[in-house]
Amino acid sequence: ELVRLQPHAPLLLSKGAFLAADEAVEVSTSTQRTVGGALFSGSGLFVLRASGQGTLALAAHGAIMSYTLEPGEVRAVDNGHLVGWTEGMPLEMRLAGGAGRGSLLSTAFSSAASGEGLMCFF
Repeated sequence: ELVRLQPHAPLLLSKGAFLAADEAVEVSTSTQRTVGGALFSGSGLFVLRASGQGTLALAAHGAIMSYTLEPGEVRAVDNGHLVGWTEGMPLEMRLAGGAGRGSLLSTAFSSAASGEGLMCFF
């Protein structure tokens, strides 16, 4: 997947997602902003940060779907399928079952019963 980077919108990339970039794109490392994101997002404590203006080639196991979230809109992504997100996007890790509704015990039971685990919520 080819992505055009915008000058003031760096992308954070999960491990294995970076394939190649134009020489105008600066690639560095960054740390996750939350402990939950670092431990459970599947990306680890360190992620790649791509910034600048140019084209970035991303790799994934299957098709890549891109979303532009409207204010108040929430998307859930399985932590094993997360490829990248803009640096300013808040990331929250939660159990998949119930999507955060109800008690922790009922949410954990729903996740365990359905086979779902942790999800990344943006």
